[in-house]
Amino acid sequence: MKVYTHPEADELKAAIPRLLAGIGWKKAMTYRDAGAAGDPNGFRMCAEQFLSVYNEYGDEHEKASTLVYNAGECYEAAYLLGQSVRWRKFLLEKFPNSEHFQTTLSNLAGNYQAIAMYDKAAERMEVYAEKYAKDKEKAPDFLRNAYLFRLGLGQSDQANANLIKYEGLYKKENPELAAKIFWSKSDILKTDEEKLKHAQEYLGTYGKTGGLDRRIVAEAKIGQILWRQSCDKGLLYDSCMTIKRKVALPGQKARDRTAELNRKQKKIKANATKGGAKPKQEIPKNCGTATSGIITVYPRNKKRADEAQKYFEGVIRSAKSKISIPEDDRQRIEDFRNAVAMAQVYKADVQYEEYVVIEMPGNLSFFVEEWKKDIGEKKMENEYKEQVKKRDDSIKRFSEFYQKKGKIGMELQKTYDSIVEAKQSPYWMLAAAARSAMVSQNYADQLYRAEVPAEFKTEEEAYAFCDELSDKAQPHQEAAVAKFSYCLEKSTTFQFFNDFSRLCEEELQQRDADKYPATSEMFGKSQYTASRPDRVEVQTDLEGEKRKADAGKSSSLKPKETPAAEKTEKTEKTDEEAAE
Repeated sequence: MKVYTHPEADELKAAIPRLLAGIGWKKAMTYRDAGAAGDPNGFRMCAEQFLSVYNEYGDEHEKASTLVYNAGECYEAAYLLGQSVRWRKFLLEKFPNSEHFQTTLSNLAGNYQAIAMYDKAAERMEVYAEKYAKDKEKAPDFLRNAYLFRLGLGQSDQANANLIKYEGLYKKENPELAAKIFWSKSDILKTDEEKLKHAQEYLGTYGKTGGLDRRIVAEAKIGQILWRQSCDKGLLYDSCMTIKRKVALPGQKARDRTAELNRKQKKIKANATKGGAKPKQEIPKNCGTATSGIITVYPRNKKRADEAQKYFEGVIRSAKSKISIPEDDRQRIEDFRNAVAMAQVYKADVQYEEYVVIEMPGNLSFFVEEWKKDIGEKKMENEYKEQVKKRDDSIKRFSEFYQKKGKIGMELQKTYDSIVEAKQSPYWMLAAAARSAMVSQNYADQLYRAEVPAEFKTEEEAYAFCDELSDKAQPHQEAAVAKFSYCLEKSTTFQFFNDFSRLCEEELQQRDADKYPATSEMFGKSQYTASRPDRVEVQTDLEGEKRKADAGKSSSLKPKETPAAEKTEKTEKTDEEAAE
């Protein structure tokens, strides 16, 4: 003490706080090394020791921000993220000019991401990208992640703003990457009008620099939207038509046969009660049963339809050029293949809709009363000759129609089948397979559900007419079932299902509900219990705010439990403390 009180010890006195702080620092580093060596308490004691030094000397310490920074690092190493977040936030607020500010901001964003607090993670990442835009290593990744987080949270405006900034980082240096970023905006667009405008803007900005494959994808998207918009009526799997029919259920054929027998039995009884009166004729309006479809095709808006087809023609033409896509960019390759196959399907759909509306010739009759032949009564013989003449004329005109439409149908199916065989896009391969099947099915339905001529006077005339058409429809029906089966088989084999594979499934069920029962019947829904996922609470507040004491309001506690509840509420810890 004599030496310490000597005037010449003043220099020593001034250095003592710094020396003691240095000893504390060394102690903290020793704890850190122990933690790295496997001591379970090492990193925690490291953090506490650094904070102890900071609390002792405060902002006067020449490395005050480093003390706090090291504490945050040690807390994170100890998996005490709540404390790590607390002190990193403290550093950012207390020391905005610290040498550790940039790293701490980056680490804090990572902490929030690690604990699934994506809103706060995105907020910190956006601040980093704004403040350190020149950091070409982290700033772009942070903007991309912030965009994805905002997108997942449903914050479309903020996601779009991030994407615009992200695009701006590459617009000059890497236009191809900027084009990719710009096109990804379609993920946050909801309406067709927004998507159409976005695709058009893409072509205007990156049509020449973003890659030929991406231009093809954009043109295909524009064509698809215009093609769909060209139909003012409801679309049936992108076809501008409707099919009116009754849903087939298992046992439908047996019920139809029973209903027909009952109808005939009632008619026999009704005729018997009338004596020799002429029986009442029940002439159906349409042939066949209600499970076969009556098809109505609606005209498209010519201007939009023609514009859409120009885009599809451009896609198909451009796809013949040499396309260069990185082999490791699978999504880009898939988008390109989908675009080309889609354009091919929609291009063929023009002929498909024209094919469906080809009508049968009118005034057909296949009914001949053979018993009137050579009966010896001139009137009846003349009627017989007239019936034969009309039948032969009907057969001739119907045969010409049948062959003409059949030929067009075969050419159309070859187009669709070539898309299937190319196996370029699983989605549109199934679409083409379904379309090819529908060509046969629509033709069969047209024949099965043909409108019975209004001039028919007897049931026999109607049945002769319908039976003739039914015989002609049968081969097309069988071809349709085979193609629907192929479509569903490929969907199952590749484990790829979409609206068109569902179409094939529904059509098979409609053809034979006993053999192909509806999946809604095979895998029914629960009727007596509510099906819902379990709810698991997660920590949603890491900022130190008090939790709302809802537990006391929602549950009925006994009087003796009330004090304990009050005690818990008074001593409730912050979220950072609770995280420990």
